[in-house]
Amino acid sequence: MAVTLKDIAKKVNLSTSTVSIVLNDRPCRIPEETKELIRKTAREMNYIPDMIARSLVGSKGSVLGIVVPNERNPFYAGIVYAIAVVAETNGWQVITLESYEDPKRETEELKMLIALRVSAIIMIPCVVDGEDEFAAIDSLITSSGIPFIYGNAPLDIRLNHPNVSIDHSLCTKLAMEHLLKKGHRKISVLAGNYFCNRMYRKGIDEALREYGTGEEEIRIYSFDHEPIMASDSVDQILKSDHSAVICMSDEYIFVLYAAIQKQDRKIPEDIAVVGMDNVYFARSLSPKLTTIDKNSDAYGRSIASFLFDEYQDNEDQNFCRIIRPELIIGDST
Repeated sequence: MAVTLKDIAKKVNLSTSTVSIVLNDRPCRIPEETKELIRKTAREMNYIPDMIARSLVGSKGSVLGIVVPNERNPFYAGIVYAIAVVAETNGWQVITLESYEDPKRETEELKMLIALRVSAIIMIPCVVDGEDEFAAIDSLITSSGIPFIYGNAPLDIRLNHPNVSIDHSLCTKLAMEHLLKKGHRKISVLAGNYFCNRMYRKGIDEALREYGTGEEEIRIYSFDHEPIMASDSVDQILKSDHSAVICMSDEYIFVLYAAIQKQDRKIPEDIAVVGMDNVYFARSLSPKLTTIDKNSDAYGRSIASFLFDEYQDNEDQNFCRIIRPELIIGDST
């Protein structure tokens, strides 16, 4: 079996990323004696770089293609920015394409990146659950031979390429658990199109099983993704007797806050609110928002770090790294 960077890292008791930086001659502040130890060990172990791995070293022509559902969504924008920073640090150019939540357009953009012969592709797929759609994407990418990583793909679908994903079910479980523990029994979910990902539903069901009384009334409001489309659902929620709302995207949170305050109702006295994403602009809301922090910057860097530091040694094409969200309690609950 071929010697990998992980094998060398284990031998010299250093991280895989440190070994990768040295053997790929990337700029760094690693001491010369450490560099020489890594190179000497690599020679002794007969390490031979893989040619695909060499395409990830950051030559002048290296280009990373990113496909994202909606770059206007600040959560996705944060992920793309973080990936781009890491890519450019490694000497790569970045091309970003937007699928506008359309699976057909998404496939066409993948074909475009393949035709351009980019060096690698990261795709944050449209929020879908169809195994056939992912099988088609896997087939398309496998035939191209281009290194490929999914970002935020569903965790309950078997994929043939690595996936670095937020734990979707934990996001909604944390939000619902928090409200149930606060005594709320009638809870609305301002979902947009997020609930075509069944993992979000799974999280709510788990919280209800563990912390519910059997008397809960949960209503899920779905609508087209644009924030302006949330208004009708918000009006319906505020006409109901529900005492709490989970807002599945910070894109909708301003619509919700504005509608509540327009009716001279108070948060959380009249209605409690839990957000989702913790993007920068939502942190300025008053009262301070209780939210599920997905940390788009750290998440984007995790995807990019996997590409540049671990992809070449990863032998498991079904590999999945799960990023855990965090409940941040503010004043809105």
